[in-house]
Amino acid sequence: MNIEAYNLIIDKIKPLLDGRGFKTVDTETGSYFENGEIAVRVIFKEKEKLFCLEKCELSDDKKPSDWSLISEWLFEDGTKASYASSIGGDFEDTLREALGIKPTANRQAALPSKAKKNDQPTVKSLTGSFLTVFPQYKNEYPKYVTEDGAFLYAEFYETVGAPLLKELLRANDKKRLQKYFDMLDEAYRLGDLEVRSVVSTCVLAQALKGEKELTESALGYLKDKNYLALALKNSLAIKK
Repeated sequence: MNIEAYNLIIDKIKPLLDGRGFKTVDTETGSYFENGEIAVRVIFKEKEKLFCLEKCELSDDKKPSDWSLISEWLFEDGTKASYASSIGGDFEDTLREALGIKPTANRQAALPSKAKKNDQPTVKSLTGSFLTVFPQYKNEYPKYVTEDGAFLYAEFYETVGAPLLKELLRANDKKRLQKYFDMLDEAYRLGDLEVRSVVSTCVLAQALKGEKELTESALGYLKDKNYLALALKNSLAIKK
């Protein structure tokens, strides 16, 4: 296991767990977090090359058992440790949902800006472009920014960006689909690992998983966008 990557993931989720009264428990087989009722842990499956977030209820003797998987991410050999920050961000959002934590919206949150010329796209700049192309969601954005300024980007794109893509494909809204795919393509080709993960996992896979007809429709718009088309196929495990 890549210890640096593991620590980056833990650094992302620990403040949330600390705030909910979770304590760290170290054992011979690894560490987990518990609050007297629920336990949470992050493990790495060497064979599958997966970081897994698991949760379980504590038994009467306050020991964890019957762990259930609530999220997993592929982390192959050679992957940069910094990519783990994206995994940690997703695990944090997943934990909020699993623990029933509703973020307090930051109504004063400033809207993000689009990337400037020659700047590498990031999640924030992608979101700035998204809100420019689809301004009807500007009032939704603050709902996904916590009081301390953290942008819950995975939750935003899974609950706003992905449903919008599905809606546009069903309506065959060519003009807005072209703008949306142009935006996603630029972010995926030129962006950092975090924004590429958002595009492939939180938008494409979330919108099109199990949607064969919509996927074929989407690929029709990506004939000149080879990288994004490949990202879509890989995210859905579609073989050529």
